Amino acid sequence: MFESVIGLLSYVYQDQIDNDLQASLKDTFILTYSLDMENTRAVDKIQTKHSCCGSSGFSDWLDSPWHLQHPGMAVPDSCCKTVSPGCGIRDHPSNIPYTGCIHRFSAELSQHLVLVGSVSLGIALLQVLGVLLTSCLFSKLHKLDKYLPVTPGRTAVNGRSWSDGE
Repeated sequence: MFESVIGLLSYVYQDQIDNDLQASLKDTFILTYSLDMENTRAVDKIQTKHSCCGSSGFSDWLDSPWHLQHPGMAVPDSCCKTVSPGCGIRDHPSNIPYTGCIHRFSAELSQHLVLVGSVSLGIALLQVLGVLLTSCLFSKLHKLDKYLPVTPGRTAVNGRSWSDGE
């Protein structure tokens, strides 16, 4: 039962990924960059690993608190295709990816939700099959028990044995 609910939710939630990412990623990614060092390191690692820049695109950095502290830089150095100190001065397509990280996250999360949904529904179907097979087995056992030969002195009525002295 639980697996089918998870499978259904993962299918339904796929449409919400973009909306949720747009609502929260810019706040997490852009607005807190350089203010929280742990967040800064995480954003740098994400941008380097996924070859993306900013939340929706590289232009997100122009309206950030980070840009006010670094007016000569167009983007953080972690946006550069080849990361080196000061490489974020140029915002040319040969230097930085114009694609925002939201697109990479959305695609990756969609793949994961499809996988989770498929596995959950597969497990749920196996459980339903198990219940059906168990029902068939009990039905077959009940029919066998109903037609057992009667042995002398061991007649059962309504599940009670008369020979047990009850």
